[in-house]
Amino acid sequence: QTFSVAENVTNGTAIGTVLATDPEEDNLMFSITAGNTGDVFDINRTTGAITTAGALDFENNPYTLAVKVSDGKLSGTANITINVEPPAADFTVSSTNTMINIDGLANVYTVDVETTLMNWTITSSDNDVIPASQIQKMSDSHFVVVVGEYPATETGTSRDIMLTLSGTGGSDLVLTVTQTKNTASFLDSKAGLNNTLGSNDVRGIEFYIRGFSQSEQNINIFFFSVNGTNHNYSVSVSPPNRIRLSTPVTDVSSGILTFFLTPPSAGNTEYAIITLTSITDPAQKVNLVIILPPPS
Repeated sequence: QTFSVAENVTNGTAIGTVLATDPEEDNLMFSITAGNTGDVFDINRTTGAITTAGALDFENNPYTLAVKVSDGKLSGTANITINVEPPAADFTVSSTNTMINIDGLANVYTVDVETTLMNWTITSSDNDVIPASQIQKMSDSHFVVVVGEYPATETGTSRDIMLTLSGTGGSDLVLTVTQTKNTASFLDSKAGLNNTLGSNDVRGIEFYIRGFSQSEQNINIFFFSVNGTNHNYSVSVSPPNRIRLSTPVTDVSSGILTFFLTPPSAGNTEYAIITLTSITDPAQKVNLVIILPPPS
């Protein structure tokens, strides 16, 4: 026999009655002998009626109970399947703040939400700024997003990227990521980081995807600019165990930044950030986010 019950029912909720007959019409006794994980079910010894006795867990779905029936002399056992269904509003996702304000730097952000669903997904309205492929669900309560740079060379002062959390059984939740423009930018040539870009100079692109490699990588930095004025700058990396600078650039207006990438551990995508910071005004900086996918 198969029964169904919602995950969020209260204790004592009737699920169903195990059916059994005896040719001599003797009184029958029912008992659960296996499968009652967490003792979340009770069975009436004389009627065979099954009720809830504890909190049900959708992850244990389905429960398979071994129910023994005896007339005092002979007995038999049958498997009873109980499917735990998500409640009507199981995809109840909420957030105390649906507006996420970030600065113009390329960066990696952790976003916290409240949800009761196990299998929710996230999509981005601007795949160039927040690539959907780099949105990683870390648990049922938070996820990580990689956000591209909003450089000074682009128009506007802020932009919105919509993140939509979707699942089954409830309404979607839309989070608005508002990114303000960064006033600093730099001119560079990044053929060493991403061959698809070629060797052309590109202004203000701060986001890269790179397969792991320990080979030498170069960025030709032509200038670091804040509101149109060139600044000397320093370079730092984080975390230091993911990027090793071979020729550190400090207090210069141009140069070649050479570094080595360290492969991540198997099965994990990890991130490293190279930061250029103005010597004159340390509040002005740009980030280069390096994505290190696991070995394949």
